[in-house]
Amino acid sequence: MAFSQVSGIPWMAENSKAEDRVNLFSLHFALMTGSNVSGNLLGGFLNDGFSLFLDNVNSIRLTLIIGRLFFLSGQSLRLSSRRSFQ
Repeated sequence: MAFSQVSGIPWMAENSKAEDRVNLFSLHFALMTGSNVSGNLLGGFLNDGFSLFLDNVNSIRLTLIIGRLFFLSGQSLRLSSRRSFQ
């Protein structure tokens, strides 16, 4: 996630007009903050839900696997949209 943050900021600066950058960066950071909050909440709720049926280690493991699937699906969408700009 940190890599996409670091590489995304120069890309947005390069592909936007100077007068649009403040709004673009504000929207980007707001979306990233909201995504981080909702991802942490979902991870916590999933872990709590799975711990009702599994032991603690396996509930954390299953939650991390689901989180990895969300991350990989988002990365594949990001990479496919990046190809369409080139």
